[in-house]
Amino acid sequence: MHRLSAWFARNPVAANLLMVLILLAGVLSLSGMRIESFPRIPPRALNVTVVYPGATAAQVDEGVTRKLEQALEGLPGVRRTYSISAEGLASFVVEKTPGTDLQRLLEDTKTRIDGIVGFPATAERPFINRDEFSIFGLIVQVAGDIDEHTLQQAARLVEEELLAHPRISNLEIFGKRPYEVSIEVDSARLEAHGLSLDAVRQTVAANSLDYRAGAVESGGQRILLRADGKAFRHQDFAEIPLLPLPDGGSLRLGDVATVRDGFEEQYIRARYNGEPSVGMVINTDRKSNLLKVRQAVDEVLASVQPQLPAAVRVDVWADASEYIRDRLELLRTNAWQGLAIIIVLLALFLDLKLALWVALGIPISIAGTLALMGERLLDHSLNDITTFGLIIVLGILVDDAIVVGESVHEASRDSRDRVAAAIAGVGKVTTATVFGAMTTILAFFPLLLIDNDIARIFAGFSVVVIAAVCVSLVESKLILPAHLAHIGSSTKPGRAARAWAALRARIDRTLEAFVRRVYRPTLEAALCHRYAALTLLAAVAALGIGLMATGRIQMVFFPEVPGNTITVQVNMDPGSPESLTRLGADRLEAAVATANRQLIADHGLSSAPIARVMVVAAGRLNIEAYGELTREAMDSLGTAEVLNAWRLETGELEGANDMRFSGSFE
Repeated sequence: MHRLSAWFARNPVAANLLMVLILLAGVLSLSGMRIESFPRIPPRALNVTVVYPGATAAQVDEGVTRKLEQALEGLPGVRRTYSISAEGLASFVVEKTPGTDLQRLLEDTKTRIDGIVGFPATAERPFINRDEFSIFGLIVQVAGDIDEHTLQQAARLVEEELLAHPRISNLEIFGKRPYEVSIEVDSARLEAHGLSLDAVRQTVAANSLDYRAGAVESGGQRILLRADGKAFRHQDFAEIPLLPLPDGGSLRLGDVATVRDGFEEQYIRARYNGEPSVGMVINTDRKSNLLKVRQAVDEVLASVQPQLPAAVRVDVWADASEYIRDRLELLRTNAWQGLAIIIVLLALFLDLKLALWVALGIPISIAGTLALMGERLLDHSLNDITTFGLIIVLGILVDDAIVVGESVHEASRDSRDRVAAAIAGVGKVTTATVFGAMTTILAFFPLLLIDNDIARIFAGFSVVVIAAVCVSLVESKLILPAHLAHIGSSTKPGRAARAWAALRARIDRTLEAFVRRVYRPTLEAALCHRYAALTLLAAVAALGIGLMATGRIQMVFFPEVPGNTITVQVNMDPGSPESLTRLGADRLEAAVATANRQLIADHGLSSAPIARVMVVAAGRLNIEAYGELTREAMDSLGTAEVLNAWRLETGELEGANDMRFSGSFE
C-alpha cells in the first residue's frame, strides 16, 4: 500500500484520472439505478392455488389440501409447507431450503402435483407460481357519487391507459366487478313457441363465439375470412334469432327473455372519502424507478381525465415516491452540511487548501459507492435501507482523509519537499487507517452471511457501508496524497490571508492551552490512578447494562417506525352474513369522520388529520381500511394519537374475530 501511495503521489495525472473515472462511473450508475421504496427480496417460496367452486372449507381441506400435502411430502429442497383451506379455495405454500434452485423446485412440485389422482371433478387445475415480493408504489383512486355502471367503465378506461404505459406493469384492483349479461327467460313464452331452455342456451352460446372460416389467396395476397357473430352487450343478445316465424320474421331472444347488462353477484365494495370508488395499487417491478413510475402516472392521468365523465375524479395518494424523495433530499442536505463543516473546521485548524481536498473525499466516495451499487456490479437500488446506510456512512467517509491530511500537514512543516512530506505523512498512518477500515468492514460483514428475510433486507445497508468504506480508503491512500503533495503556497499573502493566518494562530494557541491545562493533567491523573479509572469505566458500563435490564431503556431489533398511513385489517367470523360485513365497513368509515371532528376540536387543527380514507370490503369475511395523515397531523399529533382516536371511535365490530390497527411504516 505504501509503494502504491508513493507512486500516485509522484504521478498526479494518474490520481486525477482515477478521480474523474470514479465520479463519471457514479453519475452513470445513478442515471440508470432503480429507485424504490423498499429493497426487493428474492422469492423463497412457491404458491399453489386451487379453486374449488361451491365447496366448504372442510370439503376443500379433505378433497384438495390433504392431497397436496401427501403429494409433496418428502420433496427434496423443501424447508416447510403450510396451507389455508377456505370456502372454494385452497392456498398452499412451499418454502425452499437455502441453496435450493427455485426453478428446479417449481418443476419438481409441478410434476408431483400432476401425478395426483382423485381431485374433485369440479376443482380447477392447480396454479403454481413464485411467491414474488411486490413493492408498493402508490394508489390511484377513481371515485364519484354516480351509478355503478358509469364508475366501472371509467375505472376500466383508467386501468387500460395505465397498463398501456411501458413504465407501469403491475396493478392490484380494489372494487372492480366483472361484467355480466343476465338473461331472465319467460317460460310461458318459450312453451308458446315450442322452445326449450336448453335450446335457448345452445343458441346463446353459439352466438357468443368467434368463428374463423378460412382464408382466400389471390395475387400474392392472403385475406382472412372471419364470421364474427359474437354478442357483447345486452342489445346484441336481445337480437339473437331463436327461430323463424311464419310471417318471414324471426323470434328473437328479447321477445322471450329480459336481457340486462350488469355485474357478477359478488360482494365487492370500495369507498373513498365517502364515495363509491375503484382503487388501483401500483407496484414496482425489478427494473422500475419509483420516481419515473410516479411521473408516468401523472402523464397518463393528465391524458385520460378529459375522457372521463365530469362527476368522476381521479386521485393519487399513499405515494411512496414522496418518502424516498424526502430521503434523497435528506442525503443531499447531510452531504452539503458535512462538506461545509469539514471545510470550516480543517481550514481553521490546518489549512484551507488542505480542507478543500479532504472535503472532496465525500462526493468521490459517494460516487464510487453508487458505481459499485449499479446493476452490472452489486445490483442494489436506492431505497429506504440503502439511503439510510448512505446517510449514516457520511460521518465515516472522511475519517481516513482527515487523519491522512493532518499527518501530511504535520510532515510538511519539517520538510520543503512536499511530495516527500506527503509520502512520509501517508506512511505514518497507513497501518492505523487500513486496520480501522477493516474493523468497520468486519463489523458489518456478518449480516451478509445470515440467510433469512430480515437479514436480506438489511444486507443492502451493510453493502453500502462496506462499499463506501472501501472507496474512502482508496481515495485517502491514492488520490488525496497526490493532491496534498502539490498544494502550492502563496509567496506574497494578501490582507485576507494574513487575517486568516492570525485567526488560525489564535485558535492554535487556545487549543494548545486546553491541551496543556486540561487534557494533559487529566490524562496523567488517569494513568497514575489507573485502577480508579478502570473502576469508573466499569461503573458506567454497569449503569448502562442496568438501565437495559430494568427496562428503563427499551431494546427492539426492528422498531416500528410511525408512517403517514394507518392500516386496519378486520377478519369476520366465517358464519357472519354479508350484512354484518357491510355494517362493519360503514362503521369504520363513519368513525374516521367522528375522529377527525374530535381531533380538530381538541387540538385546533386547520384541516382533518385523516385526509384520505379508503374502506374495502371484499367478500363477507374481510374488511380493509387505509387512512392517510396530513403533514400537520404528523407534526403536531403523531400517528399513534390519530390511530388511537380512530380505534376508540370504531369500538367493537359485531361479528369480527380480529381487528388490527397499524400505523408503522411498512
